[in-house]
Amino acid sequence: MHKEKELTAEEQLAQYHKLKTELLQTYHKQKEALEYAVDNVEEGLIKEKREKLAKQIKALSAKIAELTAEESST
Repeated sequence: MHKEKELTAEEQLAQYHKLKTELLQTYHKQKEALEYAVDNVEEGLIKEKREKLAKQIKALSAKIAELTAEESST
């Protein structure tokens, strides 16, 4: 079986930051799409997607803060 290499805290932080950047870019693109929404249905769908992205971004930010705190206390 193939064993995956465990990531160091630094590598994990780098991955989290990269993912957060990607999520933020998507979130901002959805804002642009919201401006051009044709009807209320489309607007509602875009708002739902943005809410989900916001939750993911907040959760990721919490993980980053937690890892940063752990790393600085070590």
